[in-house]
Amino acid sequence: MEYNIFDEDGAKINYEIDGEGDPLIFLHAGGLDCRMWDLQFRKFANHFKVIRYNFRGTGHSSHPRKPFSHHKDLHEFIDFLGIENPILIGASLGGKVAIDFALSYPKEVKALILESPGLGGLDFSQQYIQTIVPIIGALKTNELHSKDFAFFKNSFLALSTEDDAIIHKITDMLQENAQFLTINPGIIQGLEPPANQQLSKIKIPVLLIQGEKDHRDLFEIAEIIKNKLPLSQQKIIADTGHLPNLENPTRFNQVLNKFLLENQ
Repeated sequence: MEYNIFDEDGAKINYEIDGEGDPLIFLHAGGLDCRMWDLQFRKFANHFKVIRYNFRGTGHSSHPRKPFSHHKDLHEFIDFLGIENPILIGASLGGKVAIDFALSYPKEVKALILESPGLGGLDFSQQYIQTIVPIIGALKTNELHSKDFAFFKNSFLALSTEDDAIIHKITDMLQENAQFLTINPGIIQGLEPPANQQLSKIKIPVLLIQGEKDHRDLFEIAEIIKNKLPLSQQKIIADTGHLPNLENPTRFNQVLNKFLLENQ
């Protein structure tokens, strides 16, 4: 991957662009980095301008030391690139960022594609949090690469594939971005009021993509979004967990492509 650098308020944000056409911006999940979109990035570069970047504290982007907000970083990044009305494709934390952006800058985004998104203003259940704790522990002891499929199946990732290549890719990203866990959550600024209190303001097309075996918390978030946005669509991808784009990229890309064609 060839890295470019965008300087936002003294922070170095690394990014990559490929292709020509309508812009798509891929926003990665927390603890991972933009490599999670490898199997979408190259494919959709054939017909779109595809853009991906690493949030502060991941990849080659700077570790944050002072207050910031992900959605404002995204806004400044879009201004820097000089693109208009992108479609935002966000996974997990990336989905949460996409929602915050759409609420903050409603005239500057064409559509949202949300894979297992988080939602500002909602706390995860203790049961869900307990699926994250073992990952953090293994990262701290540098033992993540020694974990087996069952470990990841029972984690927040809810992995349903035993494909060694996918597990290795995920563990590489988690291990290499372990510093993400050291970001002081108090310096990450969200919306006020939070997104869950403003959802009905979103008037653009929205596609929700869920893995069939993802955790209940994520399905509850999707249900809230669907209830607030009655024109939104939801697609469930069978035999996948939290990140269907990694576990079944062929089916994920089909769903993505259909929505993009409908909203060109």
